[in-house]
Amino acid sequence: MAGLMLQEVVLGEREFRLISDLVYEHCGINLHDGKKELVRARLAKRLREGNFRSFSEYIRHVLEDPTGGEFALLVDSLSTNLTKLRFR
Repeated sequence: MAGLMLQEVVLGEREFRLISDLVYEHCGINLHDGKKELVRARLAKRLREGNFRSFSEYIRHVLEDPTGGEFALLVDSLSTNLTKLRFR
């Protein structure tokens, strides 16, 4: 799996919809169609790290993880942490 390159990972419409619906249902984050490439790019790292061969396999792992830890990593990968700067 070490040879899995970012550009080789295909995120199908069905898988994108599953991820989008799951994240919206649990976090209220709206991943509209324009975010598909962002989702693919950010989650490709999780696929490589976990040696998953496809997004379907990864999603199955997320849904079957009783600890919720992988879902937390998924959300962390997709969310953008903002730091609020105060200017006076």
